[in-house]
Amino acid sequence: MEKDLAEETSLLALKISATLDSHLRKLQQHCSPKEFEKMRQGVGFVTCYLCTDVMDPIWKMYPELRPEEMDGSYKVPPHVYLGY
Repeated sequence: MEKDLAEETSLLALKISATLDSHLRKLQQHCSPKEFEKMRQGVGFVTCYLCTDVMDPIWKMYPELRPEEMDGSYKVPPHVYLGY
C-alpha cells in the first residue's frame, strides 16, 4: 500500500474508532444495562479488529504514521476527532 493511502486509511480507522466510542457513551445513558453490555461488546469487537487488522499492519509498514497517542510520533490532525 502506498504511504498516502495508508495514512488516509489509518486516519479513517481512528475517526471510526473515536465515533464508536463517543456513541457508546451516549448509548450508556439511554439503554438498559443489558442492551448497553451487548452494544459495548460489539463496539469492542469492531474497535479491536480495526486496531489489530487495519491500523497495526499500517503502522508496522509505516512506523512514522503511528499516532502520538499510541506511543508514536505522528500528530493526528485535530479534525479527525472533531465533534467526538
